Amino acid sequence: MSEYIYILGVPNFANYEASASLIRIPKYGGQIDYVCIGEDRLTRIKHTYMFPLRGIDYCLRHFGLEDLEQVHYIATDYARIPRWHNSGPAYRKLEHDYLKLMLRYSRERIMIIDHHDAHAASCYYPSNFVESGVVVVDGMGSELNTQTAYHFDGNRITWVERGFDWGIGRLYSFVTSSVLPYGPEKGYGKVMGLAPYGAEQKGKVLDFKVANEGMTADYSGFYSRYPISRLVAKDVPHCEDRQKVLEYPFAKAAYEIQQECEEQLIYFSHYIHKKTGTKRLCIAGGVGLNGRANYRILRETPIDEIWIQPACSDTGISFGLALWAYYQMLAPSHSFRRCFVAMPNAYCGAVYAKKEIESLLQKHEINHRPVTNEEIARWLADGKIVAVFEGGSEFGPRALGHRSILADPRDPKMKDKLNSSVKFREPYRPYAPVVLREHVSEYFDIDIDSPFMLIVAEVQEDKRKLIPAVTHIDGTARIQTVTKQDHGNFYALVKAFYDMTGIPVLLNTSFNVNREPIVETPLDALICALSTSIDYLVIEGQAIECRSYRKPELVQKMEADRKAAMESHYHNLTKKYLHNYNVHEMKTYLEEENRIAEWHKDYRAKYELEKAMVRWWEKKKNILIVGTRAHTKCLFLYIPEFPSINVVGFVPYDEEMGERGDFNGVYRELNLAQVSWDDVDEVLISSHEYQRKLASKVLAVTPVGKKINCIYDTACDSLLFTLPGKWPIMNPQEAAKYGLSMTASRQRTASNIDFDFEPTPIDIGERYGIAINYHFLRPSSDGFPFKVEAAESPKRFAEQLSALRENFTFCRCKDLVDPSLNLPESNILITFDDGLKDVIRFAAPVLKRFGIPATFFVCAQPYIEGRILTVQKIQFLMSRLGLKDFRKTFYAELDKQNPLGVERQSVDYANGYQFYRYDTEEIRQFKLDLNYLIPYDKLVPVLDFIFSIVFGKDSEKETAKEIYLSVDDLKRLADEGCEIGIHGYDHRVLPRLDYKEQKQNIEAAMEFLIPVVGKSQLTVAYPYGFFDVTTKRVLKELGIWAGFGMGRRAITPKDLQSRWEIPRYDVNDCFNKNDNSINYQLFSSLSTGE
Repeated sequence: MSEYIYILGVPNFANYEASASLIRIPKYGGQIDYVCIGEDRLTRIKHTYMFPLRGIDYCLRHFGLEDLEQVHYIATDYARIPRWHNSGPAYRKLEHDYLKLMLRYSRERIMIIDHHDAHAASCYYPSNFVESGVVVVDGMGSELNTQTAYHFDGNRITWVERGFDWGIGRLYSFVTSSVLPYGPEKGYGKVMGLAPYGAEQKGKVLDFKVANEGMTADYSGFYSRYPISRLVAKDVPHCEDRQKVLEYPFAKAAYEIQQECEEQLIYFSHYIHKKTGTKRLCIAGGVGLNGRANYRILRETPIDEIWIQPACSDTGISFGLALWAYYQMLAPSHSFRRCFVAMPNAYCGAVYAKKEIESLLQKHEINHRPVTNEEIARWLADGKIVAVFEGGSEFGPRALGHRSILADPRDPKMKDKLNSSVKFREPYRPYAPVVLREHVSEYFDIDIDSPFMLIVAEVQEDKRKLIPAVTHIDGTARIQTVTKQDHGNFYALVKAFYDMTGIPVLLNTSFNVNREPIVETPLDALICALSTSIDYLVIEGQAIECRSYRKPELVQKMEADRKAAMESHYHNLTKKYLHNYNVHEMKTYLEEENRIAEWHKDYRAKYELEKAMVRWWEKKKNILIVGTRAHTKCLFLYIPEFPSINVVGFVPYDEEMGERGDFNGVYRELNLAQVSWDDVDEVLISSHEYQRKLASKVLAVTPVGKKINCIYDTACDSLLFTLPGKWPIMNPQEAAKYGLSMTASRQRTASNIDFDFEPTPIDIGERYGIAINYHFLRPSSDGFPFKVEAAESPKRFAEQLSALRENFTFCRCKDLVDPSLNLPESNILITFDDGLKDVIRFAAPVLKRFGIPATFFVCAQPYIEGRILTVQKIQFLMSRLGLKDFRKTFYAELDKQNPLGVERQSVDYANGYQFYRYDTEEIRQFKLDLNYLIPYDKLVPVLDFIFSIVFGKDSEKETAKEIYLSVDDLKRLADEGCEIGIHGYDHRVLPRLDYKEQKQNIEAAMEFLIPVVGKSQLTVAYPYGFFDVTTKRVLKELGIWAGFGMGRRAITPKDLQSRWEIPRYDVNDCFNKNDNSINYQLFSSLSTGE
């Protein structure tokens, strides 16, 4: 018989922070051991909505268990109904739900636990407090629970109060996704970083209209309650361009929601102290990640001690579930001795064997050597970036020394260096410090433990210049403290840096690239370190100089190995832990379940009301309606026969901001004090938003036994949003009699980022992108007869793709504007203009090696007429003759051919100079004259004559074949998954042509291209990036999919919705000419990292 009891915690419903935790409890007393892992660390997909099958196996293997039946109990939470299957009857079912259904485990041993109770257990039991208050604040828990206060004292728990329906967590989420542009990727950390930039901006942006009543924070004047939150407040801005978040009103909005969050947590802390007298507080729920609020609790409330679960968001639910199951459900009913649990650090993951690491390094022929902390400290002091992989991984979103990237906090340029070469984060987001505990008060305005980086405090004024890389714009920092006892080798490393530099602080950020979770395995660490500009990787005390192995082929091999191993492993897990896993069966099951869920969400309330109405008619019941005007009007108009109910009175609820509307003169109106209860048989609560509150008010004054009808369960949406606009008015005569009408709501909704629904595919209204444009691409040693100064080398091109590939997803131009595709929210587009032969010789092999699609925009003239485009003739002549001689020759010939002079055209449709920003002023002015001012009928003959003199009369057709892609080349590129688009017929500036000429130009290009690559959705890149209203009209008439210019900015959702003015960058905008480093500020708008 085992000496231990094992309890596994897993989430019941699909959410973006799925995890698994397994606790091992000694039967005869002692300390509880545990292992915890976020599922996304194992899937390598951020915000995975998967059932943690990989995590379950990970936990079992850690304790040497071979079968799930060796686990004594599974503990899980619930959404709306406390049951294992379908606990959220209206939330969208995913693969998570099918896997859970097929799990090979006895249902009798599954314990169902309230979501907030699990959060409370996760922070109280490991805190080492005997007596303490607990506050759980998140987006939503079980049964619409938003904020809960507890008082723990040893074995005794008091539920102080639960708050429902609205809350600061949901409000923060709403502002993040529906005011600021960070919905799909859970950008709460971004908002916290952005908030200080709005502090000094004048003018109020958001009026939250909060009404606090105990633990309920009523925000119904700003947004409606679950299951789908909608904006109620008027004139609320929405940022459609991430590059504008630092501007008013968006930075101000971030500041205001951050202030509101801080004020609410201060209020809750005062409230629980008032209710219980406690001076200790444990915090869990996602809002616990708000470090500035946590700091202010200690500064501005009677709370003296605070302990926050490092995985305080839903990642930590699995751990709390297992603890609650033991302490509250198992321990009280068993005779074995009560055990204790401690969490001095967040290193809750499994430890990887050194033999496994050694084998991995040998396989890939990577040299390594033992390294001391003193050597690492020297590297850091010399400005190097060092990634550290040691022991078990951290549980929660923070890297705390075991999966960290470290750097020197003294270097004011270090933040930019990390952003440009490793992290690609928004420039306004700060990096965090780790500090020796004994020196924390010297550098920061606190003198407490902060082991989990969940306190944001001021940096001491005299120290801010010493550690600028970790000092935010408002003089604060998110602090991690380390001690020798709890952090071992990591403490020793910080200490070595202190001994060397006199600074007891390091910059500590998470070991991952932009689009991936924090690394978990040694292979993850290698892939990340070798695909970025990290200088050294220290993996279990072994140092690797990354520069020597920064080879795309090596990283691709590792990625392929990882993908194959993950797929094989998952296939084996489905066989091991599931009954008859069947993909077809799963698809059918989910389709049917989701039909039911959709009905439940939208129409179950209508069904329940109509059932009650049948009973009222049959029994001739007298009904009192208590509710809001808007909701009651909706029922009156859209529920068949509703006006025929015998309503004896209507008690309108006009006290709140939500569900406002005009509904007067239909029923006799009165207040609750005026109701003659003898005349009332039943009460109908007519409100979705305030159903709970109104039912409570009515219950307080209603005689015992009087039936109160609440038509909504906790999963139903409001009929105010599901009926108008979808259904006709069902009682038109009554509507006409009282002059009533109602329109469908157009209120802004929050992104579906909580457990009620699957995260919706990234809508085209949420996509961002960066399009990078190239022309010539060739090595400097190439024997090409025409020298081009602006040519990019294949080596630099490969380096650029390698740097971007690990952080971003690549797609083609036509994909980005296709609303039917499920693309990520951030994308990179590689484009080539002019259809030059360089593409097939030098670009295509690099693209193929990296598996990156690209878009090639070609002109038709070289193929149809065998002519070299004027743009290339100018480039080649400039290269061969030099500016001075070419200009002299050109103007002499222009005057000779046009003795009466040449009248220039105007360029009022564009600022042409901005498109030659990398040329000298002399060259810029000459190009402007050639490309935009001189009429084509004067320009072309002059260029043709000079070109024939310089390069030979008969050379043009043969040269055209040599410098442009062939038709076979185009077909090959299309077959390899690349997109071929239109760059006009002959590269003429389209706005210089009239409507007929523009249409002929594009049509001629289409007639050439369609037989070559097929009649797919065609995109156009405007020659020189110029277009006008006529151009857009022509493209629309011809059925072109989208138009790309050269606007030199990121692509925003607004660009994709209009489609005709999509901007691109020149490659020179994006990469430094000297060291080829990325201009990260351009790419920071694509950041999806938290």
